[in-house]
This record gives sequence, structure tokens and C-alpha cells, in this order.
Amino acid sequence: MFLFLAAHLSFAQWVQTNGLDSVGVITLTVSDTNLFAGGCQEGVFLSSDGGQSWAQINYGLTNTCIFSLFVCGTYLYASTLFGGVFRSTDNGLSWALIKSLPIDTTITCFTISGTSLFAGASSTYPGTEGGVYRSDDNGITWIPINNGFPPNRNVNAIVTIPNGTGGTNLCAGVSICDTTCHGSIYLSTNNGISWNQVSTEPGSGGPLCVCGQSTFSGDGSIILRSTDYGNTWTQVNSWPLQYRIMSFGIIGTNIFAGSINENSNDGLVFLSTDVGTSWISINEGLPPDKWVASFATIGNNAFSGTLHSGGVWRRPLSEITSVKDELIQPTEFILEQNYPNPFNPSTVISYQLPVSSEITLNVFDVLGNEIATLVDEYKPAGRCEVEFNAASLPSGVYFYQLRAVDPSTGSGQAYVNTKNMLLLK
Repeated sequence: MFLFLAAHLSFAQWVQTNGLDSVGVITLTVSDTNLFAGGCQEGVFLSSDGGQSWAQINYGLTNTCIFSLFVCGTYLYASTLFGGVFRSTDNGLSWALIKSLPIDTTITCFTISGTSLFAGASSTYPGTEGGVYRSDDNGITWIPINNGFPPNRNVNAIVTIPNGTGGTNLCAGVSICDTTCHGSIYLSTNNGISWNQVSTEPGSGGPLCVCGQSTFSGDGSIILRSTDYGNTWTQVNSWPLQYRIMSFGIIGTNIFAGSINENSNDGLVFLSTDVGTSWISINEGLPPDKWVASFATIGNNAFSGTLHSGGVWRRPLSEITSVKDELIQPTEFILEQNYPNPFNPSTVISYQLPVSSEITLNVFDVLGNEIATLVDEYKPAGRCEVEFNAASLPSGVYFYQLRAVDPSTGSGQAYVNTKNMLLLK
């Protein structure tokens, strides 16, 4: 079932902020009420009034082609193309070069896990290669942590994700250029000491984002999703395949995606309010020649940074609620196939309710014995999902059954549907 939903909301649109009209903005980041923008050639800009005005803050920067910005506590980091990484301790008023990171690679991304800061790098010159670096002293010194990565790798994205036991894993989107160029996803469960390849499927190797218990990877025109802490990945079939992924942004439980139409080369922004199950266009106000490379949020507004001398655009978060209200509500009871399937040890079961109902969702083994009760309560109309963790169960086929009482029928007629799933350990 194809769940890409087109919507036209004439009352809602993106509005360009003042002062950066001629700047191509690659990256955005936020510190308290300060919004920072990194330009393709112009360096770093700061807005302290929600994008109403911008100030250029380049003192100490010896390279002003900004590739990524990242805030960690009271420190601000700016990576440059061909010029290394700079750190600011005064909200960008001055910058100092970090000499312990190589200048001959480009730091493409940052993340933090515990007290450690991580940076992903891509090769810049022939004969160099990227990887991951870790700092345990707020970015003063860095060490490479590339055990498990192949040669000729470029790290395009790195995120911190839950591991299901209260800790975190690290997930990296990697492109490998040996005899061919292809994307992969690597996972570290020990703070970067070692890395394991978990996906080479199309959609691996590009931007990453984390929304609740789900992690998303996009590459080309394919999006992958993991619901088991980065161990396995399945394709998100609702994504319109003619659009190539450029960037992700997370605002609350909403997923933004900047994309490019493969046929017309136009830029387009999509929004998912249901963890990637459906997507709608929210491009109103953005010219088609503006490609959205980054997202951020401050206060009551969402912001997008655009290329092609596009600057920064603003949109009220209240309009996201309006967009969400436009999504098509379920018209029938539906029990969906779990994902991933096969799974180990966790999977997600989704279902749709056209009306508020008293429901139960149970899991059974092949002998009909009840293994678990996942849901037993009154639920409002809409789409729901629940995680099933089978860590204590042996491999095999299991069944899950949704039973819902429809209050709209005089007799309280029940909807019942059963599907099977496969646990492989």
C-alpha cells in the first residue's frame, strides 16, 4: 500500500529570513536561543532574534567554507572544506584551529555519547581517507577509532542511538570507494572501539536521523529504517522514489527530509508525523531551485538552510500541527506486517483504528500458547505501533493477533486479524 500523501496548504509556507539572501547555507545548529548558519563561502553567521537579523562571526577562521556546525555544551565546532576544524568557547565570537584533527580530510558530522565527542571524516585529497575520531576532552585532542572499517572509506553521517538497555550505540553512514563506490551502515556497541557492518542495502551510507526508537538512513532515492537499535534495516516503502535524499531533520516526533526531484532537479521538503509511515510535501513558499541541506528549530519556529544562494527560511511550528491534521485518518481496522521481519530480537507491530476502540494485541507460539500481551486497553482512533522484544524466546515462527471491539456496531462486533512473524537468532 502506497502511503505518500500529497497535500496543498495555501495558508502555510516557508518565509525567507533577512540578510542571507545570497548565501548558500549548508549547515544549521542551535545553542539556547542562538541560531548559527554555516555558509558555502562566507563563514559562520549568528542570529539571536529568531532569524530576524544575522551577524557574520568569522574572527579567527582561516577558512570560511563551512561544512558542518555542532554545539556541545559551551563549545561550538565548525568544520571547513580543505581547512580543518575550529572551536569557539565564546558563542562564535572567536575561533581557534584544532590541530589534533587532520586538515587533509573534511569533518562531515559530529555526535556526542556520554562524555565523548565523535567526528566523522571524509577524504578530501587523493591518497587520504576518512574515518571516525573521538575526543574525551571537549575537542582539544582526538584519536582515530576505525577498527572494523575497510580502506577507502568516507564517513558521511554519525548518530547516537538507544541500545535498548539504557545505553547507546553509535551508527555511521559510510561510503566505500574501492573498485566501485557503494554505501554501508556501520554500528558500534562499545563507544567506537570497534565497528561492525550492518547494512549494504541501497539506502545505506547517506544522512542519518533518530526519531524515538527508530533510526533512518537515506541514500539516493531510498530510505531505510531500523527499529532494533541499528542492527537490522528495512526499506521505507512509503518514500516517493523519484526524490533523492539530501538531509534529515528531527523536530519532536516529526521527521523532515530535504530532497531533489530526480527528473526536474527541483528541491522539495517532505514531512512525516508517523515515524516514516507516510510523507507529505510541505514546500509552500520555497522556490524549486532552493535545495534544503539542513534543519533546526528555536522556540516556535522551524528553520531550513538552503543551497544555491538560498539563505535560511522560517516556518511556524504551529503549522506542523495543521499539516498533521491534514493526514488521512484510517477508514478501516488494519493489522500491518511487523518490521523488520525476520527479526532479532526486536520488531515493531503497527495497526490502524478507524474509531476509538477497546483492543488487545497478543503474541502466540505455534502451539497456540499465549507468549505476551502487548496491548490491552482502550485506544483512540489513528495509527499505533508497539515494540515486541523476543530476547528470551527461541528462534521460530510466532503469531500476533489484533482484536478490536467496534463500538459503532450495535452488537459490539469484534475485528480480529492474525499475522505471523519469524524470529531468527
